[in-house]
Amino acid sequence: MTKGYVARPYLGVSVFDPETAGRYGYQLNIDKGVYVFQLTLNGPCGKGRSAAWRHHSQA
Repeated sequence: MTKGYVARPYLGVSVFDPETAGRYGYQLNIDKGVYVFQLTLNGPCGKGRSAAWRHHSQA
């Protein structure tokens, strides 16, 4: 740790895995992966989504 802290990536999404979802009263019927329940529009993922949407709309 040369910086004195652990750098964590920020994607701008909030996710649930099945175990965490269960603690909040949700049942996810998935075997793998996570469920994205929130997207920050000004975050990296939201900006990428916007760029992809513009590209798709122009096709």
